[in-house]
Amino acid sequence: MPRFQILSLTGGGYLGLYTACVLAALEDRAGEPLGRRFDLIAGTSIGGILALALAYEVPMAAVRDAFAERGREIFSDRDVPRSRLQRLRRSWKGIAAPRYSPTPLARLIEEFLGQATLGAAKHPALVPAVNLSRGETRLFRTPHHPAHAADGAVRALDAAMATAAAPLFFPLARHRGDLYMDAGVYADCPDALALHEAEHFLEQRREDVAMLSIGTMTAGFAVPPATRAEIGALAWMAKRRMIYTVLSAQQHLSRTLMAESLGERFLRIDRDNPESTWEIIDLDVAGPNAVRTLLGIGAEAAADVRARADVAPFLAHRAAPRD
Repeated sequence: MPRFQILSLTGGGYLGLYTACVLAALEDRAGEPLGRRFDLIAGTSIGGILALALAYEVPMAAVRDAFAERGREIFSDRDVPRSRLQRLRRSWKGIAAPRYSPTPLARLIEEFLGQATLGAAKHPALVPAVNLSRGETRLFRTPHHPAHAADGAVRALDAAMATAAAPLFFPLARHRGDLYMDAGVYADCPDALALHEAEHFLEQRREDVAMLSIGTMTAGFAVPPATRAEIGALAWMAKRRMIYTVLSAQQHLSRTLMAESLGERFLRIDRDNPESTWEIIDLDVAGPNAVRTLLGIGAEAAADVRARADVAPFLAHRAAPRD
C-alpha cells in the first residue's frame, strides 16, 4: 500500500510561534500549501489551531506573522518577571479567574478560518479537547469517516477554541451547551491519537504510516536532584513546574511510543528551551523580548529545516485527495 503521512503538532501556548516558524519553512520548501503533503493533520492547543489552518490551506507565513504581531493582544505583553515577588504574583494570577480574555484569540482565528465548518476542510484533521460537562475526552474531526459525520457541521472556530482553552489562562470554551478545555492534560502531543486514527478509522497499516511531529520547546523539563523533595503547592506553581512537568512527561512518552511503533518512519522536530532563554520566553509571554527571541530561534530552526535531508521524504509525498 502507498505511504500514509501524518503531521502532528504539539501544544505549548505562545511557544507555538516556534512551531509556526518551522511550518512556514516547510511550506516554503514544499512550494505549495503544506497540507497537501499529509494525509492526516493533528494538533493540540496552539498545535490544534495550526493544524486547522493547514487543513484549510491558510498560508503558514501569514499565520506566523500574525501570531508574532498580535501575540501581545492574546497573552501578556510584558516580559518574564525577574524578581521572586513578581514571579509569585504571576503564579497566583489566574487563581480566582482566567488570566486572559478569549476574544482576541477568537478574533484572530476567525480572520483565518471564518465560519467554515470541519466538513469544508481541504485535508483530514483531528483536534483533541476535553468535554468537562460530560467528563469525557473529545476528538473534533473532519468527516473523513462515516462515524465522524456529525462533526462536519462543527465550526472550525469552535474546535480551535475548545482545544486552546488552557486552564488558568483562558475561560472554558462553550460549544453546544457543553464546556470544553485544552487537551494538554492528556494529549499535549497528539501523536498516538493520530496513529490510532490512521489505523482504526482510515484503515492504514502501521507499516505504511510515517509521521512528522513538531514540538514547542516544552519537552525535557527536569528538576535538579539537589531540589528538596518536600515541595508544596507554591513550589509547584513557581516557574510553572507543574505545567511543564505534565507537558514534558507526555511528550517523552509519546516520542518513545512513536519511535518504537514507527521506527525510522517517525521524525520529531523540536529543540530544548536553551537555558539562556529561560528568563525570556514562556507559555503566555508575548512581550518584545519574547517575540524577538522566539523569532530568532524560529529562524534558526527554519534554516535547519530547509537544509536537512530527513525532511525530504515528507515533502516528496502527495496526499490522497479527500473524497
